[in-house]
Amino acid sequence: MMWIVLLVICAVLVGWYSLFPCYPNKWRYTFWFGAGEREARQELAKGRADSRSARDGADERFGKVKAAADEYLRPLTERLQTLWGEQGTLHAEAQKPGEAVGAPLGPAKAPAEWLQLHDHALASLKRVQSETGETRYECGGSLALEGLEIETRTDRNHHICLRVTLPGGQNRVREWLYPDTADWEISLHAFVESVREQIAVDYDCRAAWRARDNQYADAIRQAEAAHQDALAKVDRKIDEAERRRNKEHAEADRVRGEACKAWVDDAGGLRPRMWW
Repeated sequence: MMWIVLLVICAVLVGWYSLFPCYPNKWRYTFWFGAGEREARQELAKGRADSRSARDGADERFGKVKAAADEYLRPLTERLQTLWGEQGTLHAEAQKPGEAVGAPLGPAKAPAEWLQLHDHALASLKRVQSETGETRYECGGSLALEGLEIETRTDRNHHICLRVTLPGGQNRVREWLYPDTADWEISLHAFVESVREQIAVDYDCRAAWRARDNQYADAIRQAEAAHQDALAKVDRKIDEAERRRNKEHAEADRVRGEACKAWVDDAGGLRPRMWW
């Protein structure tokens, strides 16, 4: 326990001396409690305290300006984020095929590929057989209904060809062959009519999407302009506040420097460390 007490006493002495350093011949200014020594210590402590208080006050005022700037920008930033999020949701919705419309087109006995009409796309379901012999159907891709053309033709090999022409890009034409029978002719005719009707529905839906997207684009442009104007105002205020803080810091440093210089000249002869 004794060594712990000695360590504490040493720490106190070192800390005290770090606050009021002196040459050995002037240690009385640090450790004695006479009126002169006490006044010198008090002047140095007061100068340090005033300087620290001034710096803390400058930092606090600057922090309030930044907090007010953040609070001023927050609703504008949140407005932009909301608009971006809603527009992104709209774009994601426009990319989805939507719900299935009617029954898939395919023969009754395990076809190799079925066609399934959706709200906004024509999807293919391909038969896949697992290693255990289990059969399942997976989506083999989808074609957006926008700009799509569909028709049936009878080829020379006694098949009915279901032809889909895409609006652009490579692989513009996709074809599926079905038996040339009366049942299949009726089924394919009905399917083609369903697809064409859904193309018209999809067209109106996408027109509404584009109108909404244009509204979002206009709102985003306005919100971005308002945010940029507000940000410019905020930056000017923060720059002004930072210049004021720097001046106040410089003044606080001057006060502390004078207090330290007075200690050097009048008391200890050693300049106190610049600890805040």
